[in-house]
Amino acid sequence: EKVRHYAIVLIGRCRLRCRAPAPKTGAPARGSKAVKDDGTGADDEEDGLAAALDEDGLVHVGYVGRGEAIGLQPGEPRAPWEAVCTERTAVLLLGAEDYSVSLRPFHRTLSAETVQFLQDRGVCPQASPATLHRFSSMLRHRRVRRGTVLCTAGEIQR
Repeated sequence: EKVRHYAIVLIGRCRLRCRAPAPKTGAPARGSKAVKDDGTGADDEEDGLAAALDEDGLVHVGYVGRGEAIGLQPGEPRAPWEAVCTERTAVLLLGAEDYSVSLRPFHRTLSAETVQFLQDRGVCPQASPATLHRFSSMLRHRRVRRGTVLCTAGEIQR
């Protein structure tokens, strides 16, 4: 099923979650007790992933707050994540026609500028423009105070 609405959070906050990545080829299934340490750190990665899973077996991806879009545009394939409201939330839903008239031209221009920015600065130099375009749609502008820890050693980056 394709995405039918473009969603923008007006009030409140939503937590984004997705399925855990599949185990690497040859890795034991999750929950298996027959684990051997081969010195590659694969066991540490699996342990870290298990710790990152919530009660439903999903991995926390991030939060979407006031004024931010869930990130999917009408016509895209189904969502790779689910958005769960963590507090009372109001969401503006734009149908495909309303989105194409109001925000699609702006998003296309913004995406083209972002791709050009990434190419000019050599971010992902081997990526094709089409790949950079898909990547640019997932980027979010965030303000971060000086001294804020963005990630810690051993933290799952998904």
